[in-house]
Amino acid sequence: MLPPTNDDACGAVTLNASNGFCSSGTTQDATNSAYPTNSCTLPGDDDDVWFKFVTPGSTFDYSSFTIELTNITGTDIDLSYAVFRTSSGSCTSFSRIDCFETNRSTLTELYGGYTYYIQVYTTGTGVANYANFDLCVNIFTDPCGITNIPELVCGTLESFHDYNNSTSDNGFLNNSQNPCQGSSHSSFEGREMLYSFTPDTTGDYDIWLQTYTGEHIGFMYKEASLGCNDSNWNCIGHYFGGNQTGTITLTGGVTYYFLVDLENNNTNYSKAKFAINCPVSCDDSFFDPGGPNANYGLGNNKTTTICADSPGSPVTVTFNAFDITDDNLAVYDGSSTSATLIGTYTGTTIPGPFTSTDPSGCLTFVFTSGWSNTGSGWEAEVTCCIVWEGSANTDWNTATNWSSGTIPTIDDCIVIPDATTTPNDPILDYTDPNDRGAGLNLTVQNNAYLELNHDTELTIKEWVDVQGNAVFNIKNNASLIQIDETNLNAGSIHVQRAPNANFSGVSGLEYVYWSSPVSGFDITNVSPGTNTGLIFEWDPTVAGFGTGNHGYWYNASGAMVEGQGYIIRGLSGTPNSIANTLSWNPSIPVTANTALFSGAPHNGTLTVDVFHGGYDVAGDPGYQGNSSLGTLAYNDDDNWNLIGNPYPSAISADAFAAYNTNISGTVYLWQHAALPNQTTDPFYEDYTYNYDSSNYVEYNSSGSVPPGIDDLHIASGQGFFVTVNHSAPLSSSVTFTNSMRQYSSAYNNNTFFRVSDDNAIRATATESTNMSQPIERHRVWLNLSNSNNMANTLLIGYIEGATNEFDRLYDGIEVKSTDLSFYSINNDFKCSIQGRALPFNTDDAIPLGMYLPQNDTYSIAINTLDGLFTDSTQNIYLEDTYLNIVHNLKESPYNFTADMGALNDRFILRYNAFGALHTNDVMAVENVTIIAPNNQFIKVNSGTQPIKTVTVYDLLGRPLISKDQISSHSITINHSFSDGTYIVIAVLESGLKKTKKVVLKH
Repeated sequence: MLPPTNDDACGAVTLNASNGFCSSGTTQDATNSAYPTNSCTLPGDDDDVWFKFVTPGSTFDYSSFTIELTNITGTDIDLSYAVFRTSSGSCTSFSRIDCFETNRSTLTELYGGYTYYIQVYTTGTGVANYANFDLCVNIFTDPCGITNIPELVCGTLESFHDYNNSTSDNGFLNNSQNPCQGSSHSSFEGREMLYSFTPDTTGDYDIWLQTYTGEHIGFMYKEASLGCNDSNWNCIGHYFGGNQTGTITLTGGVTYYFLVDLENNNTNYSKAKFAINCPVSCDDSFFDPGGPNANYGLGNNKTTTICADSPGSPVTVTFNAFDITDDNLAVYDGSSTSATLIGTYTGTTIPGPFTSTDPSGCLTFVFTSGWSNTGSGWEAEVTCCIVWEGSANTDWNTATNWSSGTIPTIDDCIVIPDATTTPNDPILDYTDPNDRGAGLNLTVQNNAYLELNHDTELTIKEWVDVQGNAVFNIKNNASLIQIDETNLNAGSIHVQRAPNANFSGVSGLEYVYWSSPVSGFDITNVSPGTNTGLIFEWDPTVAGFGTGNHGYWYNASGAMVEGQGYIIRGLSGTPNSIANTLSWNPSIPVTANTALFSGAPHNGTLTVDVFHGGYDVAGDPGYQGNSSLGTLAYNDDDNWNLIGNPYPSAISADAFAAYNTNISGTVYLWQHAALPNQTTDPFYEDYTYNYDSSNYVEYNSSGSVPPGIDDLHIASGQGFFVTVNHSAPLSSSVTFTNSMRQYSSAYNNNTFFRVSDDNAIRATATESTNMSQPIERHRVWLNLSNSNNMANTLLIGYIEGATNEFDRLYDGIEVKSTDLSFYSINNDFKCSIQGRALPFNTDDAIPLGMYLPQNDTYSIAINTLDGLFTDSTQNIYLEDTYLNIVHNLKESPYNFTADMGALNDRFILRYNAFGALHTNDVMAVENVTIIAPNNQFIKVNSGTQPIKTVTVYDLLGRPLISKDQISSHSITINHSFSDGTYIVIAVLESGLKKTKKVVLKH
């Protein structure tokens, strides 16, 4: 690319009346000109561009001008510029006046009739750095004659240079008219610059003189309505060096004139950098003395007091950047340096955040810097907290209970003060989910009390600070949700977790899976009454435990590791109340049969180590495990890891699985369904079963087994199993993040699972059936039950995003055991949950498998259907390959007898009774009728092909009578059957079959 036309001084853009002394410019593709900036403070003139203008009049017709850069964009918006002059107008021979780092500067006492060059460049180096900008020059001879009076901007440095020190400048303020001059200091007309400023709010404003070279300088102001003239000026300050501050009180909305008067009796020119610093208050940014765009200077000693708009409301200052190496920032908890010193900070570590606990609500900052180094300083945000007053009642959602008269939002920092200063303590309690609580950050001050009632959520964006002896009580199923991933929490909370929603007791035979929502909590304090020998953690892979080094349970003790799961038998000895030292000595009850976790709340990104042993043998034949019972272990038995929700709020299982690609997308939790021993089947209504309590609830993006959960939120305090992928490193990790905690319409923290040893399934669960982001699903849940109606369930679904291969997020392996097992088969995987591809294909066929613990009579039945399977025209068939039966499960369960052991080749789930038959074959089967006239006998007719055999079975699949070699289109079977229902299978000469159920009554 070609450089700009004004890449050097001889191509400088001319600024004159025709273009309003303004021009746009860019340093993009500019090159280094032959005129270095020499002693300019900042480097970077390798991409300089040039502009020029001519001052009016002749040499001693002194002029002044301002230079201003605006609308700066590009990759490097930190611009500098140098000013040169020549009497001849030459573009090759001129002298430098000075260089500037501020976006606006003023120069006075400049010769008339001279040509002035402006060299603009980015401060960075390299061709990638460039800036686009607008440049304007405003020439004047009298400050009051400026066409566009420059407006001061809070915290933005201004440069003002006086060049010639002439005693005959054009101006209006002499010694007798200057309110800042004493009798020993002369004041000459000229060397003056006028600015305007309109404050937003009434308050104290600082004129801060950062640097000054010269004899003395005066700052004056007055209301602009009094006019620009030599009278009515008020002195702000008269200074003899830099780092000086003058404070004045201004009225919001009133426009003021500010006059800066440089004075110098020696031969050196004078120059100054200064800024107006506005009061820092609610929602403002708080910067070091260099402001947002520059380093701070040397020799600072600056005090800033920050108070809220409402007197007494505490301010919070949160630092986002900090670099004051070799210098110091002292922070005081109050309105002056006589208040309590919070701390003194230096270096680059971000301090704070700081929230005032002083009655004034103010914080005071004192910055001191030496004379050797400067730095980029700091940038902080000021927020003014809403304070609980409790003037109406205890309800968080009553606006008049808050200092602001409004209910806090996610943008408000919140302070809960000492409870003795308010008539009521805050309790978050509601029935409308739109009333859940929110705040930017939360401070619970010493001797304060805050309660989240059951089933409520409080979302805090930043941090929680529970100070001193304050009590933050989170009752059962309530949630503290946080957003920012950086953990800045301080102090302790109390989280109550009950395994049973009705707070009933937990049997001493029941194991509950736990995880701690707080740091440093001792595992024995979950259930103090449980023998320590009944508290366990899981080791995923143990050397010497069979060929595959399968996992095993070991006793656990000590502080619970964040994100790790544990199991404890029973729940007893839990506290009846929260121990506290609040000054009024309240009794804070803990509900019966409830664990109490106390400690600093976990927050932000947490990483938990997971492992597997690397055992993965084709065909998964199993190997002898570390058991005297001869129990086999399998490929996945060194992949199981017991982890847990580490937060004081629920997490989305879908979000957790999607984030962690080193594990399968299925989570495994103990049974939940709270089913009685005899349960009415949801599909047939007249068919009963119950679940085997040794099974897990299994959940992934396809759904859950057993059915009922479509957007699982794993409760606070809940432990659960995951399996590490065989392809993952032997030592890997899973990550928990706050994004998994975020509220959705399906959010709840009340799904807590456990299991008992007495075959009775219990849970504290209220699952949502509404996905936060619904996807297309068409699903079939099938039950396998034994003669005692003990059931096991599998899920096959046609799911948006799934394929017909094994998918991490949509397929879940079956938990192998010596109890009743039921699964579908996908290649070498035995799946309790199998997701299949869309669109649905009626010719799809899925092999089913099972492990049967004993010789028995079993039944396969529909548990639940959704999607297209609820359509009455879409049948669901089970093919028994041993008996050559294709049975419509929508009509009735399928009963069969089988011996103990694995059975993986007998049953196929299909959706077309005839598979992929040709049209003629379909017509042949459809022309076969099997009827029982008057329920007295069986008659079979075939309209196309001869009948080869007819066999009659009872409902247990036992053959009762068989007619072979029929070779006829019709047969009647008049056998002495007992009254009842029978299954008739007719086989044609071509091998085609038709199955029909008949009822006989005599």
